[in-house]
Amino acid sequence: MKPIALGPNQLHRFYRGGAALAEFRGGEPSDNYAPEDWVGSTTTAFGESRMGLSELPDGTLLRDALSSCSTRVSGCRYTAILTTPSPSDGSASLTARPRPG
Repeated sequence: MKPIALGPNQLHRFYRGGAALAEFRGGEPSDNYAPEDWVGSTTTAFGESRMGLSELPDGTLLRDALSSCSTRVSGCRYTAILTTPSPSDGSASLTARPRPG
């Protein structure tokens, strides 16, 4: 099975930022006040019901996809892999992918 690519999940904030994230991805900034990218997020921003949660390409929230899977039950549809943070920039990546079977 191929990994599922998780897209950007930039949060609008009151402080400036976001151009460097857009440049990193090779695009133009769409919001000059989106300095945080919550890729692979299974939690919301404080006081929010949805803001911050990452979506899979089919629209399913990553949180819901992972919480529907019990580690005691085989056949979970998704598995998540978190890579070790990079020593050069501190970044890490999370991959949600369909589990074989």
